Amino acid sequence: MSHNLNKKEFGTSDKVLIFEPNFELLPLLCTHLFSSSKHPQALLCLPETLHYNFPFAGKRIWFKTPQDLLLQLKTEAFTYALIVASKELFEPLLQKETNTQHASLF
Repeated sequence: MSHNLNKKEFGTSDKVLIFEPNFELLPLLCTHLFSSSKHPQALLCLPETLHYNFPFAGKRIWFKTPQDLLLQLKTEAFTYALIVASKELFEPLLQKETNTQHASLF
């Protein structure tokens, strides 16, 4: 993802959105992702309707809608954002960043 949260080719960005709709996997995913010193700027993004609590020392972001979360993420410094939601909910909102070169006559 670019800083404006546009899609980029794999391996060309310093921001990654990870989608996981199964909240039961959160303890395992958080242990792996957030305990590593390689990922100090990781976020856990949870829908407001999810009433699930477990010990977690990192930053949590609660969101109402996919649009709401994307607006919040644009203002956050992060490397990885673990989003508890289906990727399909966000896909229409994420635009692919294009690097088109225009032909020039001069």
